[in-house]
Amino acid sequence: QVIDTGFRLVAALWEDYDMDIECGPEQAGWLRDLGLEDLRADHMTISSLHDPETFAEVAESWRTTFCDMALAAGWKAHRLRSLDAGLRAWRRAALEGLASWPIWVASARKPVRKS
Repeated sequence: QVIDTGFRLVAALWEDYDMDIECGPEQAGWLRDLGLEDLRADHMTISSLHDPETFAEVAESWRTTFCDMALAAGWKAHRLRSLDAGLRAWRRAALEGLASWPIWVASARKPVRKS
């Protein structure tokens, strides 16, 4: 529950900065709009299973970055504490080999120009 709350607050923080944390499914459309071909998009999950220490380092860098962003956005102390607690819990879960995050991956090919 603490981790879930933390990531709901991350999404809210991104909204405060007019950023879309859920933009992954839109990537193929962006590539198509650029005139690229052979579009592929897929969902992946990165887990801490094989390298919990590195995952925990990433989690910590996200925590410090997002908390700094929240401070700059003028978040109230209770909201900032909930964000911090959620991301700290996620880091601890990583060290126990139980953390993950979903990402979207997209690729495309530049069209071949005919001479």
